[in-house]
Amino acid sequence: MRAAQEQERLIDGLSVQVSEMGVWVIDQFRKSLSPEHLAAVQDFVRSGLLNVERRIRDLRRRTPRKKRYQAECREADAATRRRIGEHNDHARRRDRALITHRNILRQIGDACAWVVLRENARIISVLFDETKQHHLAEGIGLAGPLELAQRAHRSGEFYVIENDLTRCLGTGDITVVRTNGRWLRPLTLEVKSTGEFREGAMLGVHLVTASSDSPVDEMLLGDFVRILNMEVREGTQIPRNAIRQSKELLTRSELMLALTTTRATQLGQPTRALWQSLQEVLDEAGERGFAFREVESGVVYLGVDTERAEDPKTFAEHIRTELRTAGYAPDNNPWHAISTEEMRENDATSAYVAPIALWDLRPETRVALLSGRMYFQCIYDPAVWENALREFGIVMQIDPDGDGWVLRKGKQLAQLGAVEVQCIRAGLAFSGMSPTELAERIRHGFSA
Repeated sequence: MRAAQEQERLIDGLSVQVSEMGVWVIDQFRKSLSPEHLAAVQDFVRSGLLNVERRIRDLRRRTPRKKRYQAECREADAATRRRIGEHNDHARRRDRALITHRNILRQIGDACAWVVLRENARIISVLFDETKQHHLAEGIGLAGPLELAQRAHRSGEFYVIENDLTRCLGTGDITVVRTNGRWLRPLTLEVKSTGEFREGAMLGVHLVTASSDSPVDEMLLGDFVRILNMEVREGTQIPRNAIRQSKELLTRSELMLALTTTRATQLGQPTRALWQSLQEVLDEAGERGFAFREVESGVVYLGVDTERAEDPKTFAEHIRTELRTAGYAPDNNPWHAISTEEMRENDATSAYVAPIALWDLRPETRVALLSGRMYFQCIYDPAVWENALREFGIVMQIDPDGDGWVLRKGKQLAQLGAVEVQCIRAGLAFSGMSPTELAERIRHGFSA
């Protein structure tokens, strides 16, 4: 029991250290974008993931043996059974701490991807794959993407994101863009490596991609394989183990082309108003243990210092009950809630909102949220956007042909696509996206 308890404590401490280092390296990367800085951040994430995922695999391999031993102890005395139960409780918390540690590292990987891809959710959401289980390859499977990234970065012409270091990029093994900004769509490639994983051995690499006929895309692919000293062979037989991925690449390529060639309604950048409110709420939570504030009509921000609250989710539910009693969220109009814990556990949010390391908050606050020392929950009226738009004479309806919104002001009509709506909904909590500011920008769009 003591071993599991000590491991849990050490992992929690390491998660804080990794969060501090992760926020710092991302801040440095944003200040001076370069292939060298990207490689350094990805080296940091890759090293951490290899260690934590090996630990997770090792513990899972031990599980059957541990279960057999505990089954043999069923007839033991009450004290032994109690110790086994306590050990299992600590072991579960240790396992959760390891998963949290892995998620922190992948959120730092997400931050790299968001910065390189211009924080463009339309692009990132296309490359997200909710069916993909991200596990970092070892041996020859890791060597191929890493070798290509190193070669491309040495040229200074390209940024290469290793997709398995992220949660938000699930299509292909690497995502490539130019460093000079002259790109419309990223290049996504599946990498199949062959050979022996030992020093001095030859490494064989087979690249599979799907590229549009656009001259810009063709030039991107051609220049990338040129600096790798490789060649493009159209129609080459695809390796059997890459057939499924090649079909997925083709589907995503077509969707990417469609999304990036259709005009989207520009949501604009939010002001600092909600970010400042969130900073103040979390500062107060750090001083008092918890804090909440209605930051806009129908929107409440709640912060909890997890080092003082054993179960922040239960505590948050208690606060929500208090809010209902005070008339904020009556029982006949239940409000919704979304938290940083759900953001950490639900990979889909990584495709629509920037990760915590990029939030417009002080570094120490981002570290507290990323490591889990601070818990943040946004509680809101689901009609908050409809109400804000109505104040400016705009009627909102759900698009019958999809998940977007149809907006009407008199005879004027506008549409927000499914991606933009997802960004708005998640952005209320995680992007400083004010419903009132959004409604005002849409009104100006109609006026124009």
